Amino acid sequence: MKNKKIAAAAALILGILLLFSACGKSEAVKNAEALISAVGTLTPGSGDALAAARAAVDALDEGEQKRVSGLKKLQELEADFADYQTVKTYMETLKAVSEKGDFGKGTQISDLKDRADEIRALYEKLPKELRESIEGVDTIDQLLPAVEAYTKNAEAGAVSYMKAFLKYTEGKNYTVTGIFCAKHQGKEGEEKHMYAIRYQDASGAEQAVYSLARFDHTVTPEILLARPETFFSPEPPAGDNDPIEHGNVTLDTAAILAAAQS
Repeated sequence: MKNKKIAAAAALILGILLLFSACGKSEAVKNAEALISAVGTLTPGSGDALAAARAAVDALDEGEQKRVSGLKKLQELEADFADYQTVKTYMETLKAVSEKGDFGKGTQISDLKDRADEIRALYEKLPKELRESIEGVDTIDQLLPAVEAYTKNAEAGAVSYMKAFLKYTEGKNYTVTGIFCAKHQGKEGEEKHMYAIRYQDASGAEQAVYSLARFDHTVTPEILLARPETFFSPEPPAGDNDPIEHGNVTLDTAAILAAAQS
């Protein structure tokens, strides 16, 4: 009996404390809580609601933020939505690359293969409503071979470019530090590449040469050497064509150099 009275008293005190706590919250805190609650179940269209809730929380000072109930829930919702956007973007990019050869600015096609397992794991953790809005995750293995083919073609072109560069700079003292590739889609699905090679000259200064014209992976070193002003320019190409700044195929410099020297 005594224990029951103690428990009842404790519950009453807790209720009173919660009542006073709620009454003591500012309108800004209550507004933030309402916006968090309004997010509800995540859907593909939840971005605006999450942004509104986050803005309301961020507008509070540190003390007020500690009084916001549901703050941990907001953080969990934000993390799930960020994972959803990551998976969605990956799948859109993979489909565009594999089906159309369509490369967006900054797309690293080599990363598409490397991140496949990560994307599958993120997808499995998503809430049901978000998973159902993303199509094709089960077809990743069917789409990746096309990406691998693009990478191999870029590597073949890189070897030819490196061979031509080694011949072009024969007798000079330097160390190659990197080769870069920007893959472009030509007319009727043709693959075209632009390359750049970065190297250190005898004084240790960083230098680079750039191809100012695109070419496919079947080009021979002799063709490149016939137009050195076009394919070994010390100045980068205009716009977003600079392979060092806007490359989208990650190349293994050591492997390309070894293949060119063999």
